[in-house]
Amino acid sequence: ISEPDINPRKIELPDEGSMEYEFNVEVRPQFDVPEYKGLAITRPLREFSDDDVERQLELFLSEHGTLMSREEPARPGDYITTDVAFFNGDQEVNRRDELTLRLQPILRFHDGNIEKFDRSMKGVKAGDVKKLKVKISREAMNEELRGNELEAVFEVKEVKSLQLPELTRPFLERFGCETSEEMRGAVRRALERRLEYEQRSSARKQVIEKLVNVKEWDLPEGIMRRQARVALSHRVMEMRRSGFGEAEIRAREAHLWQNSLESTRQTLAEHFMLDRIAETEKVEIEPSDIEEEIRLLAAQAGESPRRTRARLQKDNLMDDLSTQILERKAIDCILEYAEYEDVPFEEEDLTQVEAVAEHASGDVPEELEAEDESEATSDDESEATSDDESEATSDEGTEEKESS
Repeated sequence: ISEPDINPRKIELPDEGSMEYEFNVEVRPQFDVPEYKGLAITRPLREFSDDDVERQLELFLSEHGTLMSREEPARPGDYITTDVAFFNGDQEVNRRDELTLRLQPILRFHDGNIEKFDRSMKGVKAGDVKKLKVKISREAMNEELRGNELEAVFEVKEVKSLQLPELTRPFLERFGCETSEEMRGAVRRALERRLEYEQRSSARKQVIEKLVNVKEWDLPEGIMRRQARVALSHRVMEMRRSGFGEAEIRAREAHLWQNSLESTRQTLAEHFMLDRIAETEKVEIEPSDIEEEIRLLAAQAGESPRRTRARLQKDNLMDDLSTQILERKAIDCILEYAEYEDVPFEEEDLTQVEAVAEHASGDVPEELEAEDESEATSDDESEATSDDESEATSDEGTEEKESS
């Protein structure tokens, strides 16, 4: 399940005779597939109202809005551009400059939260400094700071408000719609896909709990750390396919990072079990499955399927896409034999969370840091030749909304 742990440059060739060397490689666990037919599964259900659609449409539009600089003090819901430094006592452990953050009740990093963030920052203006506490997760990448409380020092550079885009024809056409009603129909379908995602996620968790005791699986922390990024990429891609907005995805992704060991253990157990069940049920992936998956991802991003495919290939995510489809089909096989009990769907309110794709404690393992640098270099080279550069324009005096 990973590349061999070997450095070819350190292999010494003998002057004569045969050569022997050893290396470690992570492999799939061996286990018997338990009976998975006839499981009792609870299934969350919900009917979406017109009000639900309007709220989701506003969230969608907020991701494509324009940030306008304002002189007045910040209010909850406004945005700030800020530098932030993190201190453990007197020692600075991390610093991030020019972050754009929305003032929401919770500010969530990959390894910790700041509660009541909107109240704490209410009334700030350019030049103000605020000191807040951030509690670091017990599964943070920086082992020395796990469970600690850091001080986050915010130096506010600018206060901004969000202007939502109007549903003009050019804007609607970016997402394959001609009228505002078509856009609302697309939003409703996205909500229904999200419900399907929640149903599958709930079913996956219940199936694994019934079929295997995950805590008994002997998965060393080193393996889970190395697999964490792959596991998270699967989750993120599935959420994009299911119609989640980027702000909601960041919030869920940060939560998974904060519990990365447990969530990765769960995800790996799900993957190994579903892979075996797919093999038993002779599940196959058709080219049309790949095309439909890319179409849904493209529609959610407001880009062409060709561009989405190119991005997935550049990021080496096509295999992840196939794995995701295989696991979904395996879940479908299990659910065909399941006995259901319908329960009301209660969704986590992620509109109260502003998530930042950063580790407050700052220390990322070298192997993950190297991957990040490689991906960043690849992204820079790709953007330099992007055929969509001409779209990245904005009016004078305004700033396109940046992703945190």
